[in-house]
Amino acid sequence: MSETKDRNRPIPAEHAGAARPWRLPYWTDEPVYAVEKEEPEANEDDDSEHEEPIRVSPPTAEELEKIRREAYNDGLEQGLVEGRQQGVQKGREEGMEEGRKLGYDAGFSEGKDAGNRAGYDEGKQQAAVEAEAVAGRLNRIAATLMQGIAERDRELPQVMVNLLSELARNVLGHELTTSNQAIRGYVEAAMEALPGGEKAVRILVSSDDAELIQEVSEEGLNWPPMQIDKRLECGECRVESEHSRVEYSA
Repeated sequence: MSETKDRNRPIPAEHAGAARPWRLPYWTDEPVYAVEKEEPEANEDDDSEHEEPIRVSPPTAEELEKIRREAYNDGLEQGLVEGRQQGVQKGREEGMEEGRKLGYDAGFSEGKDAGNRAGYDEGKQQAAVEAEAVAGRLNRIAATLMQGIAERDRELPQVMVNLLSELARNVLGHELTTSNQAIRGYVEAAMEALPGGEKAVRILVSSDDAELIQEVSEEGLNWPPMQIDKRLECGECRVESEHSRVEYSA
């Protein structure tokens, strides 16, 4: 009879020991039957005189298959437990890492949006302050310009009067100087047209040119006597002598 069959036989009362629970061994533990086998071997020496020697035969293929299945099931169960534990730990670590990354991305996006809104509001407020300051400066400049324009408008009439007065004085002074020179020129031209050696020479001019000719005469010119001829127009003169008469017009 094989060892397995011997183990399945009922144990005599005188050989029975204390009862103990039976559990499935882990695949890393030594088989239980090997431990239990050592105890009877220790007692076989004592009972060898009373019992016949037990013949041990190798396990059959069925028994080996059964042992293999039991070991497979035990290893499978233990692998499931260990795999479940490691899977839970690994899943927890991966889930924590993924959750941390998702939380970081979500927090970064929210923080960025909040920062953009805060920056926009702050920039808008600062721009409003700067725009108000610029508007204030422009208003002060406009007020200064308007004040200058108002003062210019008040002073413009007097400025125009002064300008026109100065312009009139310049024009009149130029005309007087030009008229004096012109009258002096055409009188001298008329006198030069007389033949030489003429006596009793006299100058006839219009009444308008008489005053100007008088001013020219006061400059020390040695002219013949001057008379007014109402028939002459302004700018005309006539020089007469005993034997000649010259008419000249400017």
